[in-house]
Amino acid sequence: MTNPFLVAARSPLRAMLCIIGIGNAARGDDAVGVHIARRLREMRMPNFDVHEQSGEGAQLIELLSRCQAAFVIDAADFGAAPGQLHVFDAALTATPATLQTASSHGFGLAQALELARALGSLPATCRVYAVQAAHFDIGAPLSSAVAAAIPRVVDAICRDAAMSEAPQRIHRLDTSPSHCAMGTGD
Repeated sequence: MTNPFLVAARSPLRAMLCIIGIGNAARGDDAVGVHIARRLREMRMPNFDVHEQSGEGAQLIELLSRCQAAFVIDAADFGAAPGQLHVFDAALTATPATLQTASSHGFGLAQALELARALGSLPATCRVYAVQAAHFDIGAPLSSAVAAAIPRVVDAICRDAAMSEAPQRIHRLDTSPSHCAMGTGD
């Protein structure tokens, strides 16, 4: 039987830019990735495929294998102040040790990234935006610190996506203040 991850990784039909917001909308700050993905989808920026993902590892690996460049957002617990942002490119460096066990998904983001690397399924650019959570309580809303971080994370993704060197890029991302200032999309 053919390994679907390896077939997808070798496929020349990768989407140009993927935004992947990971989280569970019913678990407090775990929803931050989903909220940011929704904000970016509302902005209707060209060349983006925006996805909401639960954090299930195999599905995430499959999705990453279809991306030319990926911008992945997830809540994490890496010991910082709530709302603090930690950004790294998983295509260039291993997942930082502080994020290795920081997942509410069991086999989560850190493990999926490393398995995708081993399978050759990571896109050429795989920027990860880990937002320090305050809580993952069932039924709770986002904490105020994490909610306040959303515009900063949206702006960071807009800037990074504009500088992305995705090989098949056709249009330049509009990074004018009307699209990225404060992450509002107004």
